[in-house]
Amino acid sequence: MVPSRSVIRPNYSAEFHYPRVLTRANAEETDTCVQWHVRRHCCWIAARSRLTSIVMTSCIHYKPHAEYMVCKPDSVLLPGEEPPLAAHLVSPRAFYEHHGIYVGNGCVIHYAGLTNRRWRAPVEEVSLVGFANGYPVRIRHDQRLFTCAEVVTRARSRLGERRYRILTNNCEHFCGWVLREDCRSAQVDHLRRVPRNLCSALLTALMTLRTSSTAAPPIR
Repeated sequence: MVPSRSVIRPNYSAEFHYPRVLTRANAEETDTCVQWHVRRHCCWIAARSRLTSIVMTSCIHYKPHAEYMVCKPDSVLLPGEEPPLAAHLVSPRAFYEHHGIYVGNGCVIHYAGLTNRRWRAPVEEVSLVGFANGYPVRIRHDQRLFTCAEVVTRARSRLGERRYRILTNNCEHFCGWVLREDCRSAQVDHLRRVPRNLCSALLTALMTLRTSSTAAPPIR
């Protein structure tokens, strides 16, 4: 006995959907959708650019404010020029600024810390060329509570110290203590404000995208 085979027959009664005719109304609706997508893409690019700008500004660039007792802008130390005794020297690096105190005779006392690829190097006295390490040097004109001789004495009193901490006892903390007994770091304080700036940038980006999304044209 031969088994029966089911035959699949096409359903000719099914409705055939012809392509949608492009009318003027459909064309206007299509243009509106395209404009909305372009506007949304532009809003996303603007939000991303703002977020990137805030991150770069917060992580790299900062300006010491009056709370850090900065009297006037830094002055550039020219090649071959000798800084004043007990001057606060600043050498900008890739992502931070290195600080030191000039003690005369072409020598600088600084908290070496993580410079020159060393881990927790001590407070040491080096030459001005060694302190710069190929980078430019500026003189910071901040206030001080001690005379030049007292500043040099205070800097020498901590030679050999090995208690370097990036957030609590770095080279800028050292210079602040030597000059005015104020252990604060503008770089660390600015770094601690980065999470707040990032949250603000993210909220701004989300609000921008949400505003552009609510203005979407109706889909028919």
